Formats: sequence, structure tokens, C-alpha cells
Amino acid sequence: MRRRTRNRREEVEARNQLDSVIYQLEKTIKDTGDKISADVKSKIEAGVVSAKKDLESNEVARMRSAIENLTKLGGEIYAQAQQAAAAAGAGGGAAPGGVRSLGSYFPSPFGGAHFFFS
Repeated sequence: MRRRTRNRREEVEARNQLDSVIYQLEKTIKDTGDKISADVKSKIEAGVVSAKKDLESNEVARMRSAIENLTKLGGEIYAQAQQAAAAAGAGGGAAPGGVRSLGSYFPSPFGGAHFFFS
């Protein structure tokens, strides 16, 4: 009984974490729009589609793998944002639209802390 309860809790936690990461990435894509390259945007959209299938599977290992994959894809957005900010800084202007830390976009799937990429 305890094992089944623990397994169910792990499944629910993984599901909630993955759902949150999917939501945040979709929101980031919407918010950043044309500020990221089409290549990165298409990779992220494909990753989100795949992650939604993993979410439906209810398999903890697949959901955790999807969380890791989406977190890496989020890092690609951050890298492009940093490059844009550096280019804007070299030009003497502010980054278009203001570049924010993705730490505010991605709650940690491992607890209450955030990933901070700066």
C-alpha cells in the first residue's frame, strides 16, 4: 500500500512539474515571439509536442526525461537572449523588449527554487 501511494505521489509530482514547464515554455515562446530564431523556436515547439505525449503516458521516467529536455531547450532561449543583450550592449542601446532572466520563467522541477541562468 505504501509503495503504491509513493509511486502515485511521484507520478503526480512529475506530472505537475512537466505541466508547469510546458506552460512556461509556451508562455516564453509567446512572449519572446520574433526575438528568438525560427530554428530554436521550432525545436522548442517540437519538444513541447513530444513532452505533451510524455505527459499523457503517465510514466514517471518519460515525464522526468521530458522535463530535462525542455529545461535544456529553455537554456537555448536564454543563450539567444544573452547574445541579443550583448549585441545591444555593444551597440550602446538596451535589448529590444528587455531581456529577463529565464529564472523567472522556469520553476525548478526539483523543488521550490528556480533555475537561474545568469
